[in-house]
Amino acid sequence: MKKITLTAILISSFFSNNSFSQSDNDAFAAALIGAALVASAVEEHKESLEQLATDIIISEYSDINEFRLKVIGLGGGGEAWSSDGKLSFVPLGLTIMKDGQLTDDKKLIVLLLSRGWVNEYGLDYTKITSELWEKEDWNNFICKYSKLNSPSSLKIVNNLVPVYNDLGSPFSRKSDIPNKTNQIIVSSEKYEPNKSKTKSKNEKKMRHRIFELYVDSFMDVGMLNVKGDGLHLKKSAISSKIVYPFYNLSGDDYIVDDYSQTMKIFANESRIGLYQKTTRSSMLLNNFLVNKVHDFINSREKENLDVQKIIDKTTKRFGKRK
Repeated sequence: MKKITLTAILISSFFSNNSFSQSDNDAFAAALIGAALVASAVEEHKESLEQLATDIIISEYSDINEFRLKVIGLGGGGEAWSSDGKLSFVPLGLTIMKDGQLTDDKKLIVLLLSRGWVNEYGLDYTKITSELWEKEDWNNFICKYSKLNSPSSLKIVNNLVPVYNDLGSPFSRKSDIPNKTNQIIVSSEKYEPNKSKTKSKNEKKMRHRIFELYVDSFMDVGMLNVKGDGLHLKKSAISSKIVYPFYNLSGDDYIVDDYSQTMKIFANESRIGLYQKTTRSSMLLNNFLVNKVHDFINSREKENLDVQKIIDKTTKRFGKRK
């Protein structure tokens, strides 16, 4: 309850210091408060959700006898475009143990919470579904989204992502860009400051970002971070480099594909979207949460990475893809 009160105070402070129409204020405030309520509900019932996941493992997976289970992040919220309201995504990290010691075998228990999953009596288990994801399942999921959301025509095979070099936007007109077979162009509209005093302060301009393929160079998707504009290789704690670009989709743009018997996957607003077929509900995953899961399942070490060394190491390890 304290978290909800604090959120309300922050929202009130935000609107008191910014100029918006009353209708905009009401809509935005409702969205923020709704997200806060969902997040608070998930946090409040965190232990119950962990216990539910534990019971699922014990009852349904008899081969898993020693394990550590912990909520990775709280993915509650996300707008849904169906009559069922909202869908929430709660991933739990499952680490297999042997003789009381942790191993490198990591999995995910994914809980999907549909509208009404919690009420005055506690959890409504009929509104909660679960799935066990192996490391390969998660990485395939990231590859599926990445291929869906990229202008690259090359396939991602065995979780090996083709590597591109970001050349920036050296040309103001797309027609001036030399035509090369090993490059792709991502065009986007950007508002830039207008120096002219007779025109508006900001002017809409087209930017054409060029990416050139490193021929026969590939990287394991487990080494990369998911961001709004593409898959990034983390160079340091504060910087990263795009190695596989995404489309620049607006808030009204969607690219959808079938993923499994229970889900569809889509790209929208620079994020991964999930659609649950049984409840006809959808949500957008937060990229920060996606990368937290990615860190866990791939056991990624926090260290500075050199782009070319990683490319050379990965190419040497896997060779040319067939």
